[in-house]
Amino acid sequence: MSTSSQRLLFLVTIIFVAAAGWWLGRKGPEPVVAISLGEKAAAGKIARPALPAPDVTPLPATAPVQPYTTGKIEGPLARLIRDPEAALKLTAAQLSQYLAENRRNAASLLAAFRLSGDFSLLREAAQKFPGSAAVQTELATRSTNDTERRNAIDAMRRADPANALGDHLSALDHLRHGRTEDAFNDLVIAAGKTYFDDYNLSAMQSAEEAHMAAGFTAVEAKAAAMIGLQRQQLQPMRDLAKQLGSLQQGYMAAGDTASVESIRQMGNALGRQMQGGACCLIDELVGISIEKQFLDPVTAAARQQEIKKRTETIKQFAGGDESTQMLEGMNAQEAINYFDRMKLFGEAAAIQWLRDRRGL
Repeated sequence: MSTSSQRLLFLVTIIFVAAAGWWLGRKGPEPVVAISLGEKAAAGKIARPALPAPDVTPLPATAPVQPYTTGKIEGPLARLIRDPEAALKLTAAQLSQYLAENRRNAASLLAAFRLSGDFSLLREAAQKFPGSAAVQTELATRSTNDTERRNAIDAMRRADPANALGDHLSALDHLRHGRTEDAFNDLVIAAGKTYFDDYNLSAMQSAEEAHMAAGFTAVEAKAAAMIGLQRQQLQPMRDLAKQLGSLQQGYMAAGDTASVESIRQMGNALGRQMQGGACCLIDELVGISIEKQFLDPVTAAARQQEIKKRTETIKQFAGGDESTQMLEGMNAQEAINYFDRMKLFGEAAAIQWLRDRRGL
């Protein structure tokens, strides 16, 4: 494996181990109430909470999370660690050629936007491809214009009606603007779905192709696509969980146990759906954190044990010298297989595959 490939693989290890460790180490909110073991909510079976709902201060739109940096790494990796976005950014000429080769289709415009930050590319994609759920979701989580964001959410839901992500984004938008009844309607619909897709796997594939077109080796392109993966949907889902938690507390103070239970089931659906659709361990950790916020008092002890075991497994996968050495020791073909398996089966399955190869 080339020196540059080894550097990129080591960078992947540092970023993902550090990010997972941060999520595992942060203190989440205390459980208010929680989710039934194996509970599956069906549309129409969750009663809408009573209206008017308790007053909740709407959360402001959240700025994108900045890339994680340690500030302690020096030597050849220092530039990548300090500013991976700048280090991995392709030139305008490279992106222009990539767009031309792909006839400026939806996937290439979306990838070019993510790699350049040029918002005009995202708006071009949204205008040309109103039926692309991935494009509309990106616009819904990026735009600071209320009307543009609302239109993008509605377009995304029309394009991918089975996806609960659109319903959750819609509910959060309604809550932020005081439209509580509309939000509850969306949350009841979302709770009846089992499919949750944030389109990040397709984003990784497009980013990989863009880097390959720019002259990166296969290993470098795959690593760069994973390093640069932006998790735009995580903060909105955490914001929605906070809003639900505040509403639940308000109903509890009012003694409305039926509405408390309804909110609990909605939070349950959100946390479980995020875990079920997670491609990366950090997504699963966020889903677990949300689920813990809404545990069902009747089955909380049993579910807590399951969550504890899963969290310990994630710690084993994402942290420690053994995992670091295992990832650093991949040869070129193993690295290619690892990244491909991650896109196909998820990060946990890819790490398990590598552990099996090492006899761990």
